[in-house]
Amino acid sequence: MKPASLGRRHRAVALSLAGAALASATLVGAGSSSAAPGDVVFAEDFDSTADGTLPDGFLAATGDWSVEDGELIGHMSDSYAPAILTFGDPTLDDFRIEFDMRFDAVNIANRWAGVVTDIAPTGSAPWWQAVVRADGTSVEFAERTASNGWNVTNASTAPAPGVGNDVSVRIDVHGDSGEWFLNDELVLTTDVMTRSDAGVLGFAMTGGTVAYDDIVVTELEPLPTEPEPELFRLEESFDGDSLPEGFTPVSGDWSVHDGRLHLDAPTSIGRITFGPHLDDFEVSATMRFESVNNSSRWAGIMTDAAADGSVPWSHAVMRSTSTATNGIEFAIRTASNGWNVTDRAAAPTNAGVGTDVDVRIIVRGSRGEWYFDDQLVLETNAIARSGDGGLGFIADGARISIDDLVVSELPYEPISFIREPGEGPVTIAHRGNSSVTPENSLAAFESAIRTGAEMFEIDTYTTAEGSNVVMHDGTLDRTTDGTGSTTGVTDEYLRSIDAGSWFSPAYAGQAVPFFEDVLDLANGRGSIVVWEVKNISGPDEMAEAVAQIRERGMEEQVLIQSFNATYIAWARDAAPEIPRAYLSTPSGDPVALARDLELSSWNMSAGWLLGNPEFVTQMHDIGVAVMPYTVNDAATWKALAEISVDGVITDRPAAHIGFRNGSPIDVTVVAPEPVEPTPIAVRVEQAAAQADPSAAWPVAFDVVFAEPVVGFSADDVVVETPVATTTTITELTPGLRYRATVAAVDAPAPSGAVTVTVAAAAATDADGVATAASTSTDNMVEVVIPVEPTAACRLDYDVTATWHGAFIANVEFVNTGDIAWDGWELGWTFLGDEQVRANWSAVMDQTGSDVTVTPAHWNRVIAAGDSVTFGFIGHRGDALPTIPGDVTLDGVRCAG
Repeated sequence: MKPASLGRRHRAVALSLAGAALASATLVGAGSSSAAPGDVVFAEDFDSTADGTLPDGFLAATGDWSVEDGELIGHMSDSYAPAILTFGDPTLDDFRIEFDMRFDAVNIANRWAGVVTDIAPTGSAPWWQAVVRADGTSVEFAERTASNGWNVTNASTAPAPGVGNDVSVRIDVHGDSGEWFLNDELVLTTDVMTRSDAGVLGFAMTGGTVAYDDIVVTELEPLPTEPEPELFRLEESFDGDSLPEGFTPVSGDWSVHDGRLHLDAPTSIGRITFGPHLDDFEVSATMRFESVNNSSRWAGIMTDAAADGSVPWSHAVMRSTSTATNGIEFAIRTASNGWNVTDRAAAPTNAGVGTDVDVRIIVRGSRGEWYFDDQLVLETNAIARSGDGGLGFIADGARISIDDLVVSELPYEPISFIREPGEGPVTIAHRGNSSVTPENSLAAFESAIRTGAEMFEIDTYTTAEGSNVVMHDGTLDRTTDGTGSTTGVTDEYLRSIDAGSWFSPAYAGQAVPFFEDVLDLANGRGSIVVWEVKNISGPDEMAEAVAQIRERGMEEQVLIQSFNATYIAWARDAAPEIPRAYLSTPSGDPVALARDLELSSWNMSAGWLLGNPEFVTQMHDIGVAVMPYTVNDAATWKALAEISVDGVITDRPAAHIGFRNGSPIDVTVVAPEPVEPTPIAVRVEQAAAQADPSAAWPVAFDVVFAEPVVGFSADDVVVETPVATTTTITELTPGLRYRATVAAVDAPAPSGAVTVTVAAAAATDADGVATAASTSTDNMVEVVIPVEPTAACRLDYDVTATWHGAFIANVEFVNTGDIAWDGWELGWTFLGDEQVRANWSAVMDQTGSDVTVTPAHWNRVIAAGDSVTFGFIGHRGDALPTIPGDVTLDGVRCAG
């Protein structure tokens, strides 16, 4: 890297500091008053350092580091453990580090090297680095976590540095943002670096030998900050003798006199409007009842009203007898001139007549807080908002006066689902208010909103025509009078079938809703739509779906969730401003995944969470809420509240709201008189996840009861098969739908027929009375396990020359089926004494045994026709490895 022909720009800068080559490292401390933007605060060219030693201030934490022939040389024989060297004082908030680098040798083509941008002086984890792989397969910003794991936050391809080639590296850092330049070309950016107060700089490399030279660190100007938007503010003391400009009387006799705004005569719903439309604001005023027609009359502030005062509008009002149970209200005057009182409460004292009351209303979107003489008396999430409505005063059957009006626009605050201590979890109505209305229907969602649920959950599939239909199942049979695949019929057919009669004749005629129907129902009404994406074909369809949210201005009224992390990533890329949640049992490094997906919430089963309560704190520490599913009993609600969950997904939203408001449900169990058992219809169907008729072991079935049951277990499933099997039962819908997964005891299982039936006395009813299952043929299904696998694998092996007896296995799996593989596990049968590392992670000693590999960072969805490649490295004591002859994927055997 020393030849002058390189002409490095930053080398010229370093030499110009003293007009000659520096004898040793030049350093200005990060806190020095002599350092200013544009100043070089550190420079080292290693020209005057004795061979074999390191300059002062350079610390070799791991690996072999020395100066040879005017260059810093790092060497690490291990192909995976990083060699770390630190230098410099605590880094600046804004700086540039430039240097030359060369891979002199690599154990494996994709070994990496680069700079550490923030690390403890001792070289211990955690740290942040910016590295490039020798073969150019990746240039990365990454975190080495405190537990010595990796969190690659940003990655891209780059021109391959190769071996023996000098490259120029420059990293610009501004706080948590960074830019990666290779040979003066911008190759990668990030905005998620975590900075420490005392972190220094360093170099990192692994699996070979790397040379560094000509280090220059320059202080940079901070990035310009966006100017804070000017927020609207209105202050009015009504000291004049006429209505202020912008105040528009709608009905009633409004005037200004005696230093106050007056409604001078009682009238029916007197109104005056003022002010612009604001999304987030606080309005306060001193209000007084001068006289009332009776004690139930009311007055207050219109929180969203057309300038002409026409319906609909929202308001926050008080009665003169404000200690009544409805003394304080949030309410809506509907477009049909009806009333919808969404929230009510009692004030601590009566407003009375002739007494000033300080009224303050805080509004953020559809959420509101009502303060009576500086005391919070009522909250809501159901303020109906328009796109242009302003403010106003309103009174009914009363003379009122108003003084000291202040309206302050509030700065935008991104919505957070994390609840403050003591607030308790919010209510999330599962498929709407599904315990009393047909699930995933507009009636269920309307009921959920009216109960006061802060959120309600929906499920959607993408239809053959690209629409998003609201349906939980992959088939129509259970919840409609239609039949067939949810994604395989036309939109016209979906709109023609009945989605309510199956639940009750009272709901006959309920249509199957589409995504846009739900958005229109919920828009501006406060309840957040928790949209679970069951399937979607690709990022383009995700972009089309989120466009419907944006068109309605509902970015903060929708939470997108899925069991499929790929769908969440598509949502993040298409609409980063719309909150996201991941539905999954946590594994691997959940913090890294939550950061990568930029989650607002992580939602998992309540059972798992109660067994792992520390996960709540782990997520809260990174700003991610936790909202488990699906919980319908008071004892579990209480247990979840005690570990500070932020929301509870439940089929019983009204009961949960009563529970959290201090009205727990009392349950009395009375032993019933013996009665004759009543058969309950049950059917067994091949699970949607295994809809491919050529699906292989394990085989999954759904057992579906016509009405809720209890006591159902794996022992109630009768499996007839050529080999011994085990059956596990997973509850999908409480009391109604169960997933029966049948696996062979001895693998591999031969091909053949599997018949699954449900025993005659499979369950008990809710009163504990033995109940016989139906003996109709609906409770039996047969699946033939094929001889041929549904997928093909190709195994390619390379043996490195740098590690005796080692081999690299690249295993390519091609999905030749017609459905996506989701949640797979890769199995490998080892034939010798291999030691194997899966995807370059921890060593596993697998001596002549099977191993199941499920690294969390592998893509867990493989679409039909797609392929994915897995990397392994193995080792044996003799010269040649024993190559496995085949692999399995969820029991599908794939020959090599």
